Amino acid sequence: MSMNDDIKTVLVSEEQLKAKVAELGARISKDYEGKNLVLVSILKGSVVFIQTIPSEKGDNPLKKGALWIIRLILNAYVEFFRGTPMMAQAMFIYYGLMPLLGINSTITQAAYFILSINTGAYMAETVRGGILSIDPGQTEGANWYDPCSDYDLRYPASGSA
Repeated sequence: MSMNDDIKTVLVSEEQLKAKVAELGARISKDYEGKNLVLVSILKGSVVFIQTIPSEKGDNPLKKGALWIIRLILNAYVEFFRGTPMMAQAMFIYYGLMPLLGINSTITQAAYFILSINTGAYMAETVRGGILSIDPGQTEGANWYDPCSDYDLRYPASGSA
């Protein structure tokens, strides 16, 4: 039994989803044309997404190496921003890193940036902790139900509700 066997109705087709993403992309491009757009929220989502990309035994060594390097960088990001006081981060970034890189910003813009990257590290750690807190019996049960899919990551607690 594959994962798609239990889907009775598809609410949004792949084509509709692609069209909506393209429409939103065009809308954002139009709204922010000629403006500098900071996409810190995408960074936060990317941290969580990349951490969850699985690697398997038969994967290409290049993929495994790239994932290892990315995870190393992301773990360093999370550990740095969780392990140092936010005031020290703010002073380091605003008085040290921004002038060094030639970035001119107001103190409010710098504060938003610092709060965003700090919060992103805490959110990534919270999601990681939530995934790791799933009881091994739940994972075994989900793997027994469908060992060839990622059912255990999408529906980890479906049997205990």
